[in-house]
Amino acid sequence: MNRAENRRLLEQYLGAINRHEVAEALAYLADSFVLEFSSGPKLDKRGVENALGWDAGTEGRVEWRITEEEANALTVEGEETNEFLRLLGIEPLQFRSRFSFGEDGLIAGQRHEVDWSGVSVNQALSPAVAWARDNAADELAEVYPDEQMTYTARAGRGWVSLLRRWSESRT
Repeated sequence: MNRAENRRLLEQYLGAINRHEVAEALAYLADSFVLEFSSGPKLDKRGVENALGWDAGTEGRVEWRITEEEANALTVEGEETNEFLRLLGIEPLQFRSRFSFGEDGLIAGQRHEVDWSGVSVNQALSPAVAWARDNAADELAEVYPDEQMTYTARAGRGWVSLLRRWSESRT
C-alpha cells in the first residue's frame, strides 16, 4: 500500500470509530492486529472489539490529525473523550497513536499513548460509586462487579446511565 492508501484506510477506520460502527471498524484490522497501550496492556482483535463497544456505549469521540508519515506507518495525535469521562468532570485526554499497515491492505497494529497526567479516574469515580451503593446497588453491581471495571458496550451504557442519575442527584 502507498501512503495515500494508508491515509484513506486510517480515515475510514477512525470514521467508523466515531460513528460507533464496531463491525465496520474491525473490518479494517488484520486478524493478527494488536493494540498496545503505553501503560502496558495489549489487546488482540477480540479485545479491541470490546474496547470499541465501550467507546460506543460511552458515546466516545476522537479528534485527530496525522503528524508523521512513514512508508508503512502513520502517527496521529489528538484528543479523546466520552460521556463517562465528561460526567466525572474529566477533560478530554490527549493521545498519540502510531498505526502500522500490513501487506494485506489492513491495519496491522497500533501503539496508543494517552496523557493521564493530573487525571485520577478512581478519585473522580469514588463519589459516584458511594452514591450508587446507596441508590442503585443492583446497577452498580452490573457495571462494577467486585469493584472492577469491565470495558464492554453494555458496561459503558450502564455507567453512562448511572453517572447521569448521579449527576442529576447533585443538582
